[in-house]
Amino acid sequence: MSTFEDVDEPTKSTQLEDAAVLAALGRKDQLERNWGFWQILGFAVTNLCSWEFAVPLLSSAFLNGGPVALVYGFLSTFFGILAINCSLAEMASMYPVAGGQYYWTYYFAPPKIRVFLSYLQGWFTSCAWQVGFVSTTLFITEQISGLIVLNYPSYVPKGWHLFLWMVFFSLFNLVVHTYGKRILPMLQAASGVAHILFFLIIVIVLLALSKKAPSSFVWTKFENNGGWPNNGISFCIGLLLPAFSISGADGCVHMAEEVRNANWNIPRVFVYTLLINGTMAFVIVVVCLYSITDLKQVLDSRTGFPIIQIFYNATQSYAGTTILDLMMVSIQITCSLCLCAASSRLAWSFSRENGFPGSAWLRKVHPKFKVPLNAIIASLTFAIALSTIVIGSTVAIDAVVSLCTVAAFASYTLPIASFLWYRLTHTDIRYGPWRMGWYGPLVNGFALCWCIFFVVILPFPPELPVTPVNMNWSGPIFLGITLLLSGDWLLRARHIYRGPVIEIDGVLAEDTAPATEIHVHADADSKK
Repeated sequence: MSTFEDVDEPTKSTQLEDAAVLAALGRKDQLERNWGFWQILGFAVTNLCSWEFAVPLLSSAFLNGGPVALVYGFLSTFFGILAINCSLAEMASMYPVAGGQYYWTYYFAPPKIRVFLSYLQGWFTSCAWQVGFVSTTLFITEQISGLIVLNYPSYVPKGWHLFLWMVFFSLFNLVVHTYGKRILPMLQAASGVAHILFFLIIVIVLLALSKKAPSSFVWTKFENNGGWPNNGISFCIGLLLPAFSISGADGCVHMAEEVRNANWNIPRVFVYTLLINGTMAFVIVVVCLYSITDLKQVLDSRTGFPIIQIFYNATQSYAGTTILDLMMVSIQITCSLCLCAASSRLAWSFSRENGFPGSAWLRKVHPKFKVPLNAIIASLTFAIALSTIVIGSTVAIDAVVSLCTVAAFASYTLPIASFLWYRLTHTDIRYGPWRMGWYGPLVNGFALCWCIFFVVILPFPPELPVTPVNMNWSGPIFLGITLLLSGDWLLRARHIYRGPVIEIDGVLAEDTAPATEIHVHADADSKK
């Protein structure tokens, strides 16, 4: 029997309330739905924060690929990630739950391995979002340090300076997510507007004031400074920046149980977010490339960020440069709010399935604030603990944060592969209101190829010969995590984790069967 036979087909909220959709999936509404379409769209575009992360990281692309990898890499990566987002959007329309990928993997994967794959998936997704928050706070603090260096040349950033800034932003997130729950949707909607407005301001300033590089530099200049014998490999490694900049739209689905009309709004946000952010990131990268007339000066900037030097070259003003860069930093700060929200909701959701140690504490919703406060505290505590690494070694912290993108694409691979398998082996699938139709399997297959490509290529070291300093540790770390989780599954987790379970009055039912089995039983009873 299909796992979909006993779940009512989701429709728009004008026909079926969000609570009824969750009830059909064995869930009970526990969080307030304060997010409408425009608020969650603002959340998603700010969470993706594409152009704000792309331009400060321009220097990484000049090691492998250069302008060619940036321009054509963005175009090719855009279509790959669009296929990924469409695949995830279709699943989100069917199952609009905060768990997202681990939930979908369970329902679509082959029965014999679905529980194990769902367990791995829950950890992969959590890892990507938890590390993503740490990498964002680190990135913000490094940019602030760069601005201080610009304005006060005698300042020398220290690891403990960065750590204190990271602690500050973690505590800032705790306060906002605890006491600012009702204003957060409007704040994110405003951030979405600022995200576009600041983009326009920076593009206009650079086009109007900067000296221009020749078009041959922007569209045909290829750099292979990583020592790779093959330019094709160098180009592929150079795709890290485009992949990092425009991936991560699944943040919206982890907020699904706080979004009105989630099975219709979340899928649309998946697609619109990439269309908006991908276009903006591509345009501003091209504009920045045209603004580079002295590549060595830009790459050797004492601030550590080429974009700060590009701003200064255009404005010839420390104040103007600071204002332009703070525009990006302000959106990055709101991005950290999005990451904290998504990572804590995911931790809360996975704990409802006993996916984490201490799940009974993590899955509690605060009775006054109506937010998963314990999960928020746990997420931020983990972030602060991980941030301590920056005190001793920037190489070590870079090794940890490099895991973010690899874990993210791994978290897309399993549900898309499972969904494609299910589509090809079942004919009685009940889709949500957002679906791709007959070309869905083609899009899924294309998306899966890109996921596998990224998981394989992203852990490659950026240059040869490999040393402990330039080594890309994301691959070994990710492999180590996978092996540890597999061992934990054999020794402990397989006795506890059983996949998505139903909830009774907001409390996890003890010794319940997985949600699909409950749906089958409920449907059978209704036919008696």
